[in-house]
Amino acid sequence: MDNAISTFEAYQQATARFMQEGVDACVTHCVTSYEHKELSLTEKNCVNTCYKKQVEIADRVASMMTGK
Repeated sequence: MDNAISTFEAYQQATARFMQEGVDACVTHCVTSYEHKELSLTEKNCVNTCYKKQVEIADRVASMMTGK
């Protein structure tokens, strides 16, 4: 195969992009202050819950695409 991207590589890139956008959305939604180096407990819980939902969505989409 010359420089053409494989379907698998395209899927991997799309998945990575989706997950990064999900993380960005979770941080934007959950982090309310940048005054401290560490996230507050509320912020950590929000980010964790939000990210878990993003992973569940990615899993559902993958299942739909593969028929499993």
